[in-house]
Amino acid sequence: MNTLNDNELLRLIKKGDETAFTTLFHRYWTRMHLGAHSILKDEADACDIVQEVFIWFWQNKESIVINTTLKGYLLQAVRNKCINKLDKLATGEKRRKQYAYLKETMVTAVPMENSELRLTLHAAMGELGVASRTAFEMIYIDHKSQKETALELGISAHTVKTHVRNVLRKLRKKLRNINEI
Repeated sequence: MNTLNDNELLRLIKKGDETAFTTLFHRYWTRMHLGAHSILKDEADACDIVQEVFIWFWQNKESIVINTTLKGYLLQAVRNKCINKLDKLATGEKRRKQYAYLKETMVTAVPMENSELRLTLHAAMGELGVASRTAFEMIYIDHKSQKETALELGISAHTVKTHVRNVLRKLRKKLRNINEI
């Protein structure tokens, strides 16, 4: 199998040949891992990404259409997965900072302000639509991702993002009003 070129391997893989897939795995694992590691700077994450790409490749072998080289296709798949992972980590960090700000604002306020703040937040949450409030609570209270929230609510991730953005805008406006009093 090691003497077969990538096109021959791909043809056999599409037919379900596990030996051809194993050959492909051994041929490109190291290069894919190096690519993932150079982007993520984390050994375990790099291994996970390469494994995910190979699993996805095997599961979708019949429907894969490659317009470049097989090597280029696999390396691009790894790069894309790495970028998605970095984006998800950045989004999670941004959410944690926003939540920490809200929590800090509530905790550091003097008791009377804290009570007023709690009442204002509760009132603001009551003014929200059910879908917006649910999406916000799933992300900020239940710590679910936008994708998980979208699946559970039966809406697109973009719609979830819009709901949460609108809720945050409304809450910021209400909090600014408290600080002006």
